[in-house]
Amino acid sequence: MVNPSRALALTLLLFTLAAAGGSYLLGRGSAHAELDANPESAQRLDRELTNLREQLRTARGELEMLRTRHEVDRQALELVRQEMAAQEEHAAQLEESLRFYRSLMAPGESGTGVSVRAAELVALGREGHYAYRILVQQKARKHELVSGSLAITLFGQREDNGEPWRMSLAELSTTEVEPTLPLRFRYFQSIEGELELAAPLRPSGIEVVATLDRPDQAQISREFPWLVQERFTHVGK
Repeated sequence: MVNPSRALALTLLLFTLAAAGGSYLLGRGSAHAELDANPESAQRLDRELTNLREQLRTARGELEMLRTRHEVDRQALELVRQEMAAQEEHAAQLEESLRFYRSLMAPGESGTGVSVRAAELVALGREGHYAYRILVQQKARKHELVSGSLAITLFGQREDNGEPWRMSLAELSTTEVEPTLPLRFRYFQSIEGELELAAPLRPSGIEVVATLDRPDQAQISREFPWLVQERFTHVGK
């Protein structure tokens, strides 16, 4: 039989962890929404990460203490472990976002200017359906407004005859999109959507061309291999 005091301790521990996760999610959402107008949002995220890590350290100590007591219900203990694992994942996501924001605000040796990050692809439930995400960013100490357009092209070989093929994102998107997509940002802009590749098209890569007219006229062209991952990163989220 579970000791009531042990059950109460587990309940309070779960509540603390859930509250930590909730404050993290609320803080992350507001900070990300305001980043374009308030670069100090990254500092607030840093403070949230510190608080979350401290709460996790405390919770780990309490969990270890409870684990050594035989009266603790195993199912309740497993719930605490699962909640802690979820909060550790939240903290890792926050760290990923912070590294991205810091690289935009203080580029250092990595250089400055507008660049295109590697395309992200996630397989969806139906065969041949994918979610895509392409992020264009500006690393600078003073972020000027960037405007222009983005063209995305997929390429590969046909499975039936081995012939090469090239098609614009507009031709493959599951929703109507323009052949060139507008760009307008100071820090970054994320282009997301879904596409469908029907047989016999076999993809091998994605070409992304950004044509800028502000602050300076320029063209940036990148090619990325076709790499499907389990989930999107939290960069720019």
